[in-house]
Amino acid sequence: SLSFAPAFTGTKNIYLYAADDQGQTSSWQQRGTWTPASNSPPTADSVTPSSGSGTAQAFTAAYSDADGYTDITRTYVLFNSSIYILNSCFVYYVRAANALYLDNDNNTALLGPVMPGSASSVQNSQCTLNGVGSSASGSGKTLTLTVNLSFQPAFTGTKNIYLYAADSQGQTSGWQQRGTWTVP
Repeated sequence: SLSFAPAFTGTKNIYLYAADDQGQTSSWQQRGTWTPASNSPPTADSVTPSSGSGTAQAFTAAYSDADGYTDITRTYVLFNSSIYILNSCFVYYVRAANALYLDNDNNTALLGPVMPGSASSVQNSQCTLNGVGSSASGSGKTLTLTVNLSFQPAFTGTKNIYLYAADSQGQTSGWQQRGTWTVP
């Protein structure tokens, strides 16, 4: 069982060698090739719509990983005036469980899970995360996540839309601002 360092990229030849107890050897012989996974960090690509206003909207976020979308373990969508989770609309998605969560007001617990497409919902003082109208799918290198949100009346003003992704090797996209949304 081998794990390759991230810098060990590209196709590698596999060589075998055998020796017996009389000192005879096979000499080195190429018997295959292997291309280690690139271990590239995921990216937080875009959100649609990337601007606008309203009290309810389904937002579609796209995330990518050169190692394939199944390498992405979790993603986040954050609505706030800055990268600050306390008293925000902060949605957390776990790909392996196909489950959405909403952070509570105090950033001390996750509310949910909400399964995309289900009739369930959770809310904090900033927004409601609705299962109906939410979805997740992957193809090739891209994970697409749609979150259907309704904003609470007290959560007014222009909010930045931040995206974040993490992969199975612990690499992340870091927080990326990909849009703005105004809650009237």
